[in-house]
Amino acid sequence: MTWWYAVREGFANLRRARGSVWVSIITIALSLWLVGIFLIGAWNGWQVLQKLKDKLEMEVFLLDTVKVQDAYHIRKSLLKIPGVDSVKFVSKYDALQKFQKEFGENIIDILGENPLQSSFRIRLKKSFHTRVRVQKIMGQIKKLSGVEDVTYRYDLLKIIEKYLKIFFGIGISLGAIIAFISLLLISNTVRMAIVSRSEEIKVMRLLGATPQFIRRPFLVQGFYLGVFGGILSLFLLLVVIWAARHELSLQILNAREIFGFVMGWGIILGVLGSWRAIGKYLKEEI
Repeated sequence: MTWWYAVREGFANLRRARGSVWVSIITIALSLWLVGIFLIGAWNGWQVLQKLKDKLEMEVFLLDTVKVQDAYHIRKSLLKIPGVDSVKFVSKYDALQKFQKEFGENIIDILGENPLQSSFRIRLKKSFHTRVRVQKIMGQIKKLSGVEDVTYRYDLLKIIEKYLKIFFGIGISLGAIIAFISLLLISNTVRMAIVSRSEEIKVMRLLGATPQFIRRPFLVQGFYLGVFGGILSLFLLLVVIWAARHELSLQILNAREIFGFVMGWGIILGVLGSWRAIGKYLKEEI
């Protein structure tokens, strides 16, 4: 019965102060929308980064003195290294064919010989695409007899990771600032509802109502504010995703977990704002 009363009164509080309620809902929605935009952007960027990592190969160049039988033993040694997923041998002839296909020139006619080296192309397991693990694997490979050099385009990924972290940090910072503003606005909205019912609350306290009983309707009001703000922000996020796909032809990936986070964070903001307002009021009245 007490919870049904809280639900009913919480909804009634929304109707009593429609103007301030809409300001709070829109502010919550915009703050969640901004956080959602940056999270979806960072999530999509992270997915692209992971795909780039999966496609990157480590190339192991062999000395010209290495024979076919020696290359076979080197391949076996490479496969034993933790983190190595697959190893593909590329002979001098294969490397020459690829060069001629890409650049359209016969370097043998120019140099009189094939200057390209035999090599191995190594794909790493997904969990080993980190700077520390890549460097460790490269160090182990360089110790193998017959290996001249090892290359891996990790410099590109370092740049991408750097800017992705900056982008993610900016999004979280802006979201936190706007979330704080939303919290203050929600507190103000709920406080207005409390003030409008201050006489009623005083009578309830004289009749023996507990602080928990008085607090519940306003917490429910905050819950409603968070839910409505979350729903509005999800609608705005879906509009942005649709526009990115259809108007800008961008391949935006959905992130259901982010939608759940946005909705949950909206509810938390609403309840926290209400808790702050009613808690402050009850302390002042004691």
